[in-house]
Amino acid sequence: MKTGAHNLSLKNANTYLGGTTVNSGWLEAANTVFGGSATGTGAVTVNTGATLAGAGAISGRVTLNSGGAIQPGAVNTGLVST
Repeated sequence: MKTGAHNLSLKNANTYLGGTTVNSGWLEAANTVFGGSATGTGAVTVNTGATLAGAGAISGRVTLNSGGAIQPGAVNTGLVST
């Protein structure tokens, strides 16, 4: 679960099976070099006040709830990277 107003960039493929929930801030899928899915194999939920962005891959189903945002290809500066 991603919470808080900060930005988080996922630059590698993740192999976990659980879902990813973005409750606030910005989650960037930035795994374009290493392949795989930035968010593992589970579903991704984007809630009010949260943004899912980037040019990386996501293999799970994405649910965009009211007030959430998706910005394909977008990159945010000042990210905390993993």
